[in-house]
Amino acid sequence: MILFCIAPRVGPFGEPNPTYRIPVLINTTPYVSLTLQAELDRLALPPDATSYKAIMDKGGINFLASLSTAQRLSEREMDGQAAYRRLVERLLNEADT
Repeated sequence: MILFCIAPRVGPFGEPNPTYRIPVLINTTPYVSLTLQAELDRLALPPDATSYKAIMDKGGINFLASLSTAQRLSEREMDGQAAYRRLVERLLNEADT
């Protein structure tokens, strides 16, 4: 059983907050088979598209997708089971703090 704290231990003015611990059962079997793929690219923005508003006015996501990639910063691929394991590990680590 995992216990999670759902409130910060200290309030905005330094006063102690009550802590609520809720038991949670986590299934160890993921029921989804998928592969997650993420790419982080640096784009070469034209001089007239350097603000959020300018990018949105030019089409937002579609505009950004049309730009050439200046540099690939990161690329990750993870299968569903590995992603689920990481999620459970993070939850366990957070429950310990």
